[in-house]
Amino acid sequence: MSTLDHNFDELSSILSGFSKNKTGWIARCPAHKDTEPSLSIGRGSEGRILFNCHAGCTAEDILAAIG
Repeated sequence: MSTLDHNFDELSSILSGFSKNKTGWIARCPAHKDTEPSLSIGRGSEGRILFNCHAGCTAEDILAAIG
């Protein structure tokens, strides 16, 4: 298992509502009270994990909430 795959396995156990969609994954954003998944998660170049909260949370807010 690659490091990136391991990171996605870890994310799936940390984030609620984590599921695969057409372009990557979605989950409930841990940085705000999210009742419907608004966090898009994707794979970037060089093994980066990309976050985009459609409610406007920053990547720093998301990472801080994850720990």
